[in-house]
Amino acid sequence: MMLPYERGHDTGKVDPLPLATLRAVKGTAPAAALPEATTTLERLAPTGTPFRIVLREAREGSVVRFFVNDQQWPAVDTWQVARGVQSFEVVNESEMDHPFHLHGFFFQVMTRDGVDEDPTRLVWKDTINVPAKSRFTAAVRFDEPGVWLYHCHILEHAEAGMIGSVTVP
Repeated sequence: MMLPYERGHDTGKVDPLPLATLRAVKGTAPAAALPEATTTLERLAPTGTPFRIVLREAREGSVVRFFVNDQQWPAVDTWQVARGVQSFEVVNESEMDHPFHLHGFFFQVMTRDGVDEDPTRLVWKDTINVPAKSRFTAAVRFDEPGVWLYHCHILEHAEAGMIGSVTVP
């Protein structure tokens, strides 16, 4: 069952939607033991001031426009980085959630709304939901040269301008 989720602008005002029906048949497969979690991640230590990415939206009549740092793709200034561990901050100034996605790299969340992330939640991410009127900071190791995109993973928002790029030398 897909349950409604309010991500802003009354998007959660829909009925639940059945997705699949599962039927368990006794004795058809042996139970498998879950693997033990043994991986411990080392927290990245970024240098320098975090690069700031501000997500914003504006209604112009019946059209909603989406922005990164008050610009729309493809006119968004490119984020130029040095190789190595860097930090960035994503600030969602809009009235709705935006799942932020970074191509080519995984990052670690350092803070959410100014509060340090619990060390037990240290994981690698390439996408994170950024609720309305919230922010997070993250650390990322830029070690692959090229031009990489970041964007809102709601593709209609990306298509309407909420895309930026980062250049790694």
